[in-house]
Amino acid sequence: MNNKGQVLVAFLLLLPLFFLITAFLLDFGSLSMQKRRITNIVEEALIYASKNKGSDTLEEEVATFLDKNIEESMALQTIKEKDYFEIQMEIELKGMFKNILKGRYQYMVKMRKQYQEKGDLYGT
Repeated sequence: MNNKGQVLVAFLLLLPLFFLITAFLLDFGSLSMQKRRITNIVEEALIYASKNKGSDTLEEEVATFLDKNIEESMALQTIKEKDYFEIQMEIELKGMFKNILKGRYQYMVKMRKQYQEKGDLYGT
């Protein structure tokens, strides 16, 4: 009995499933990289803000920095308080399966950093 035809049919039926799983894995990896990149940019903006407490235009400077470095569409809110600076943003990430996995492509970032005084270990 010839099994080559049966194996070929089974392979052709499972091939799209393998491609779909591979595409999901690649998309998940891409999402993880985008989230890490955005988190790093926000951390960099917070470090800048923590070292420039006295600037009158600090919120605008941070918003401009984030706009230049994050190409995804975002809703941004910056909060300048007496002791800390806070950034809150919601970002729409890029991906292949955005229409299928809608909530997975929304990334909410909320980070806060205390102002650094001169002479601090990491201050200027």
